[in-house]
Amino acid sequence: MKKTQEELTNVIILFDPLIHHCLHHYQLSVYDIDYQDHLQEMRLELLRLYQNFQGDPLNCQDDRYQFVAYAGKGLRWFLLNRFRQSAHQVTPTDPLTLSDLIEEAGEAETQEAQYLLEQSAKEHLTRRELKIFNLILKGKWLNWEICQLCQISERTLRYDKKRIANKLRHLFDPVSKDFLFFLPVLVIKMCV
Repeated sequence: MKKTQEELTNVIILFDPLIHHCLHHYQLSVYDIDYQDHLQEMRLELLRLYQNFQGDPLNCQDDRYQFVAYAGKGLRWFLLNRFRQSAHQVTPTDPLTLSDLIEEAGEAETQEAQYLLEQSAKEHLTRRELKIFNLILKGKWLNWEICQLCQISERTLRYDKKRIANKLRHLFDPVSKDFLFFLPVLVIKMCV
């Protein structure tokens, strides 16, 4: 069924907060350089979703609830796919450790190295920096997941990583190179 121009305009007006909510879910603020581009693309995707939806979310309350769930999921997947295709890809904080790459390293040495690093970091880092550092050290989290857990933006996370690296860089000067083989790759990249 062909939708009229007035219906499409009403859909954009009525469900525009849903688009902003989806953008906020992925830590995009109004001040991001690509915010307006993402906003326009998501409005077009919202209209595509509306065209494919079976029901009338403008006039029926039950259909509106279903459409919000349907469009919310569709918009999040659409935005996630845009991120995957963009030049600024979200990358993991490095789930592989050097002990995974070097077969000679045992689990006990890796745990000992991480423990010593954590103890040293407690003396030099603030509470938030320590939380970020521990999440990085575990190597399981994506950048955006760390941002959600710490309730910070990705820009702040990048800044905190640099600050952590500067504070911990001096720890590696007197340490032997053998010790470095047991630490996660990202920590070494940050600090050396």
